[in-house]
Amino acid sequence: MTLFKYRIYDENQLSSILSKQLGVIFRETRAKRNLSQHQLSELANTNHSYYCTIENGNGNLTLKKFMYICYALDTDPASIIKTLNEATSVELDTLCDYEDFNYS
Repeated sequence: MTLFKYRIYDENQLSSILSKQLGVIFRETRAKRNLSQHQLSELANTNHSYYCTIENGNGNLTLKKFMYICYALDTDPASIIKTLNEATSVELDTLCDYEDFNYS
């Protein structure tokens, strides 16, 4: 079985790319649900200004808050992760060095 191992060149840049794209995904999903930022923050049991920083790609999102936001959006967290992976895969490839790693 071949797995991949990778080395991340710039963790700050990686974090920035993921945070910004996750904010875009949350914003688009929220708009599809016809929710304001304020309504979503209440449903997600989080502070409105904190949610705005997340949606703008600047906040430090915990796993717990990620789950709250996904449930408030009535969206499966795995689908958000899948969308995030698809949206960032090309850009992230430029930050990582992949090598085949054979596992038997």
